Amino acid sequence: MVIRLVFVFLCGATLALYSDRVPFTHGFGIAFIVVVLLTLREGGFHVFGVPAMTYALAWLAVVLPQPFQAVGRKNDYSYALYLWGWPMQQLAAFFGWHHWGYLPYTAVSLLMAFVCEWVSWHLIEKTALTLKDWSPGRGVAYWSGTFQRSLNRRRNPAAVAAAD
Repeated sequence: MVIRLVFVFLCGATLALYSDRVPFTHGFGIAFIVVVLLTLREGGFHVFGVPAMTYALAWLAVVLPQPFQAVGRKNDYSYALYLWGWPMQQLAAFFGWHHWGYLPYTAVSLLMAFVCEWVSWHLIEKTALTLKDWSPGRGVAYWSGTFQRSLNRRRNPAAVAAAD
């Protein structure tokens, strides 16, 4: 399983790395969607379907109508959903809701995860992202230099006065 997941990651990383050289055309996009569907049905998905799916998803991200491209522009819930999905599935299973059947169990798990992700985004992640460009004033180099000058003045005040 690890090899499969690493392969999926490397396909995406390779596409991102060489995105300036990869032609995104409608013909390739449709052809790769067909390849994905065929490999899912006939076999060979992990060898041929994964690279085709990588291209197809990137192509779809570019060609989908404008409303779909705006997803995540203001609020990015994706990481929080990833983070809260499994714990909410486990909680739902703990309460025995998995006995209701796959669809109700999945719906309840997703609803709980959506509530947690909304709270997580608005109370933690969004606030934390406002601090991403924060720095401790003038920086460590400034305060290190100030500290060194202060020590030099204490050790040898006459030399410091002559240098100023």
